[in-house]
Amino acid sequence: MKALVLMLVLFLSSCSNTINVSYEKSLEYKAYAFSEKTNNLAEVYVEYALNDAESIFYLYTIYQNYLPIGYYSAGNSNISLLETKIVGKDIYYYVDNYILLSDITKFHTLLIKTAQIYDYKNVYLFLNDKVLI
Repeated sequence: MKALVLMLVLFLSSCSNTINVSYEKSLEYKAYAFSEKTNNLAEVYVEYALNDAESIFYLYTIYQNYLPIGYYSAGNSNISLLETKIVGKDIYYYVDNYILLSDITKFHTLLIKTAQIYDYKNVYLFLNDKVLI
């Protein structure tokens, strides 16, 4: 009986289980957001691809959940982007009335600071074909 238990222990101890673990590092993009603690503008990194002018706008509206915990956007998630025009290095966003539910100045600050990271110069917001900022 002892020999059987000894053989079982030796058999089980000689078994080796190898586990291969792999991971993929996601790309991070630099952006700006407001800190919930200080309400100051801070540089953050997001795992949301900022490839063009529309993606910058969408980060601060419908994809706010990509901002790190403890940071927020001044934009309202209901703001619809009706049209985007790029003239030179300037971005012209045409939006709907939901822009009025946001702190337009803070929202504009986020858009400008992040757009400048990606080689744009200035950002303009239009509502009903009239410039807001």
